[in-house]
Amino acid sequence: MKFGFRFADWPLRAKMAALLVAVSLLPLAMWAYLDLQQDQARMLDATKSLLEARGDQIVHELDSFHRNYQRSVERIARFPETVAHCGEDIPRGVRSSRRDARAEIPHARP
Repeated sequence: MKFGFRFADWPLRAKMAALLVAVSLLPLAMWAYLDLQQDQARMLDATKSLLEARGDQIVHELDSFHRNYQRSVERIARFPETVAHCGEDIPRGVRSSRRDARAEIPHARP
C-alpha cells in the first residue's frame, strides 16, 4: 500500500495549483520572517532606551539622596554636643537642648 501520490503522477491542474500556492506563500513567508526580525530589533531598541532612562532616573534620585544626607551630616556636625563629643571646645554661651537640635532637622519628630 502506497501513501499518497508521487508528484510526477499528479494531474497538470493539481501541479499548477500547488505551484501557484507555493509561489504566493513564499513572499508572504519571507515578509513575515523579515517583519519578525525588525520587530525584535525595535523591541531591543525600546528596551535599551527604557533602561537608559530608568538608569538616569535612579542616578538622579541617588544623587539627591546623597546631597540631602550630606547636608544633614554637615548640620549635625555643627551642633555643640557633636563638637563636644568629638573633642573640640564649645564656645562659651553656646548651648542647645535636645529640642533645639531636633528643630534643626526638618524631618525629625519633636
